[in-house]
Amino acid sequence: MGKLIPEESPPPLEGPGTLKKQKALEAAQEPQALEQFPSFTLSKALEMQDVLIARYSDPEWQEALHAKVKAAEGNRGKESKARSDVTMIVQGEVLPKFGFAEGQKGVMESLAAFGPFNPVPEVAKKNCLMQFLINPAWQAQGLEAFMTSNGFPPGSYSLSFGTTRNDEE
Repeated sequence: MGKLIPEESPPPLEGPGTLKKQKALEAAQEPQALEQFPSFTLSKALEMQDVLIARYSDPEWQEALHAKVKAAEGNRGKESKARSDVTMIVQGEVLPKFGFAEGQKGVMESLAAFGPFNPVPEVAKKNCLMQFLINPAWQAQGLEAFMTSNGFPPGSYSLSFGTTRNDEE
């Protein structure tokens, strides 16, 4: 069976701010990324992802995410801003615990610090799970369809989280 294609294709993974993210990821590939965050190891990266996934999986956070995105009334720019605003709440709590600055600066630092670890299969899988959790349009596809379309076969991941808009409709 082929890929499930939603009626409306979700936005690309990069979304708004692509250039900034790309620059951060390119910088992370350089040796100074490891030098800048020497205490940020693979185990810390995986631990941080687990904490973020747990927070993004929280039913109350999911409810807030879906409400903000719904309030954007289909305007992709407003949806992106809504996702960013709600996601920043979690990132603002979590990133400083792992040695990153608060706010957008911390997001950019964490992107740079993750650069050397992104090719690690477990990191890549958890990155994909987080993308699923922070985007209601991708949640509408269902976890299996989303993960499969991103190269992760069924059974290679698991996730428990609260209701989504699909569950309520």
